Amino acid sequence: MRSAIFSLLLLLLFSSCDKELSTSPPDPPVEYGKLVVKSSPSNYQIYLNDLVQGKTTPDSLIYLNEGTYTLSLKHPLFADTTISVSLNKDEQKEIIIDCTTNPEFFSELECLSQPAGADIFINDSSTGFTTPKLLTNVFPGDIHVSIRKTGCRSFEKEVFLASNTKRTIYTELEDTTLWLYYNSLNSDIPSNYVRQVEYENNTIWIGTFNQGVGRLKNHQWKTYNPLNGYLPGYAITGLSVTNEHVWVATTKGIAVISFDIPKIFTTNNSPLPSDNVSGIYGLNNQEAYIATQYNGITRIFFNNVWETYTTDNSSLQSNLINYVTGSFWYSFAATDYGLHIQRRNENDWTYFYPDGVILPSHKYQQVEILPGDPEDVNILFVGDETILALYENGQLFVNNLNVKIHDIYYSINAIWAATEIGLFKFDREMNFTESYTKVNSGLVDDKIYSIDVDDKGQLWLATDHGLMRFNYHLLHK
Repeated sequence: MRSAIFSLLLLLLFSSCDKELSTSPPDPPVEYGKLVVKSSPSNYQIYLNDLVQGKTTPDSLIYLNEGTYTLSLKHPLFADTTISVSLNKDEQKEIIIDCTTNPEFFSELECLSQPAGADIFINDSSTGFTTPKLLTNVFPGDIHVSIRKTGCRSFEKEVFLASNTKRTIYTELEDTTLWLYYNSLNSDIPSNYVRQVEYENNTIWIGTFNQGVGRLKNHQWKTYNPLNGYLPGYAITGLSVTNEHVWVATTKGIAVISFDIPKIFTTNNSPLPSDNVSGIYGLNNQEAYIATQYNGITRIFFNNVWETYTTDNSSLQSNLINYVTGSFWYSFAATDYGLHIQRRNENDWTYFYPDGVILPSHKYQQVEILPGDPEDVNILFVGDETILALYENGQLFVNNLNVKIHDIYYSINAIWAATEIGLFKFDREMNFTESYTKVNSGLVDDKIYSIDVDDKGQLWLATDHGLMRFNYHLLHK
C-alpha cells in the first residue's frame, strides 16, 4: 500500500514538471549588428565611440546594438581618420576606409644640395626631380633618400617621416671628379688603415692593417677576414690578384681565394716554413711564391707540392725576404742582401748583378719586372728604402729620394713612387717631374703605402685615412 502511494506521488510530480516546461513561452532571440572594418594601409587601431577595441584593421566588431557610432582609426605613424557609422538591427556592414584620401596623411620632404641639380631618389627609385625640390605626397615611414650627381659622391640618408610633417635635407656633395675617398664614415670599407691595393677586372682589392681584405666591386664593399672563414689573420702583409685568384699574406699564414672560395695554409696544415709572411705573388689558384721573414722563399706548385729555398739549400744570400714577384719568364726576390732571380725551368735563385753595372744598394725593399722580351731583364726596384732605380736595356737610372718609399708603379709614360711624404712621379730616366701632397692636392694623407692604376688611368692609393682614387689623367687631357 505504501509503495503504491509513493509511485502515485512521483507520477504527479513529473506530470507537474512537464506541464510547467511545455507551457512557458521561449525567450525572444537577441538581435545584434556587426561591423567589418578594413583600411588602407592596414594595422590601424580601431576605436568605437572613443573606446579602444583592442583590435587592428582588418577585423570585426560584433554584438553591436542598433544605433549610430563614431568609428576612429588611429596609428602611431599615420594620420587619424574618424567617420560616423549607422547600424540597423541585426545588420552586418563592411566599412573600407582609404586613409590616404585624408589630406593630412602624406608628408613633405624638401631636398637641397650644393651644387644644385642633383637627382633625387626615394627607396632607390627615381622621383624624376632634381634639387632644390619640395616633394609633396611622400608616403610616411622610414624611407631611404639618395641625392646623386655625376662627378660627386652620392648622399645617402635614412629618414623617418610621420603623417602631416615636413623634413628638410641639405647636403654639400663631395666633388669626386678628381679625388674620391673611401673611409669608415662614408662607406663599408673594412678599415681606414689600408696597406695594399690591387686592381683587376673592374674590381679593387685592399689589404688592411687590422681588418683583413676588402673588395670594392660595383660600388659595394665585401670584407674577407678570419671571422667569416676566409683568412688566417687580420694583419695583411701582401696581396696578389690574378684572374679571380687572390693570394693573401698575413702574419698568421696565407690564403688563396678563388672565385670567392677560400683555402688557408699555415704551419699547422702545410709545409709553410713560417706563419709570418712578408709578401706573396700568385701565378694562378695553385701556384705562388711566398716571401717569409728569416725563412727564405717558399713556392707552391700544382698538386700541393712545396719547395723552400734558403741560404742552406740554394744560392740565396739572405733568408730575410722583403718582396717577391714574377712573370712568365722569371721571378725576382728583394732580400736583405741583394736582388735574386729565378729563371723559368730553373730550380735555384741566383744573385742578380748585371755586367758592367754597379747596383746602388745591397738591401732591397721591392722589385717589379717590366714587360718585354724574355732575353732583356728590365726591372724597377727600391734599395735601402729610399733609392728608386730603373735597370733597362743594360742601363741604370737612379734617384735617391732620401725619403722612405713604400710602393712603386711602372707605366710606359711614367714611374710612380708612393712615399712617406706624398706621391712622386718620374720619367723613364728617373728624373723627378711631379709631386702630390696634402699642400698642393686633394690628398688627405701624405703617407701612401701602396699604389695601383686601373684601366681608365685612375690611381688608387692606400693610406691610413682609407682608400683614395686620383683621376690623374683628367689633369692632362
